[in-house]
Amino acid sequence: MSRQLQVRLLGPLEVLVDGEPVQITAPGQRALLAALAVRDGWVDADELATQLWDQRPSNPRAALQNAVLRLRRALGAEQVLSGPAGYRLVADVDALCDEDDFHLWRGEPFEDCGTDALRAAYGPALTERYLRAVERADLPAAQLQELASKHPLRESLWLRLIVALEEQGQRDQALKAYETVRAHLADQLGADPSEELQAVHRRLSEPPVGDDGLSAVRRGSRLAVVYGEGQAALVRRWAQEQSFPDGEIRLDLQGSAAQCADLLRAMGVTEIPERLEEQSALFRTVTAGRRMLVQLDNACDAEQVRPLLPGRGPMVVVTSRAPIQGLQVREGAVAIRAGG
Repeated sequence: MSRQLQVRLLGPLEVLVDGEPVQITAPGQRALLAALAVRDGWVDADELATQLWDQRPSNPRAALQNAVLRLRRALGAEQVLSGPAGYRLVADVDALCDEDDFHLWRGEPFEDCGTDALRAAYGPALTERYLRAVERADLPAAQLQELASKHPLRESLWLRLIVALEEQGQRDQALKAYETVRAHLADQLGADPSEELQAVHRRLSEPPVGDDGLSAVRRGSRLAVVYGEGQAALVRRWAQEQSFPDGEIRLDLQGSAAQCADLLRAMGVTEIPERLEEQSALFRTVTAGRRMLVQLDNACDAEQVRPLLPGRGPMVVVTSRAPIQGLQVREGAVAIRAGG
């Protein structure tokens, strides 16, 4: 009866037969299993023989046949097929999944199996998938720090780390992380950090003014995302203490689609374009240079907020349940956690 074989390469090698773990300890068998698992289909025997050993044996084909025989004993003969085209593994393999979902990844690919040749051939593409999954996941700063240290030229990782440190109130550590990646890029590539990293650094370098953080935003980026318990009270209290000669407008998004037309009506515009892109452009025009407050409440994500951002001049405060990292990365927003 056919057995179900699962091979997990996205991290330490794991093998399960009918749901039960199977230990494959011999280096040659582990390398063979990884080499077969990472490919979808038949693998030429001569190609396999070049990737299973860092130090090539005197008779690679005989060594390969021996490794195949032992692997069949461990997994079942029907799981490792042979034929004129070479060898083929019959298994469910995480590395062959089309998804980049972070839950599939338990660490870096080929972490404890394979040879230098195998890692060189397949490691870069899998590592890129791994890092893309990492960058979409909500990871703590400590884990981002470890990953950024392993991939010191990956600017997107450093950006995530710096933003995470800033959200935790660790401004000095965030500045230190920026200096670390700047030095790496200068020493190894002779390049400056990306504009996104430089924008975050400029924001972090602004001297803080006031205890609540919102006063500092008004001096710097003029865009704040206030989140956490008591966000509404914090913004209300702060707004009462400020002066906005050109007025204040507030829009409760309530998790709905962008409502730029409502903002235009609040600005006294009567002829409103039909398309959202045109409404956004008009709103930026009529608000440019105005010393006013635009408050966008109960936002759910950056895409909902971006069409509603005014022209250069107004102060913008967005309230949300989460810090909305997308606004921090692209628009230079400062995240302020209410209640702490």
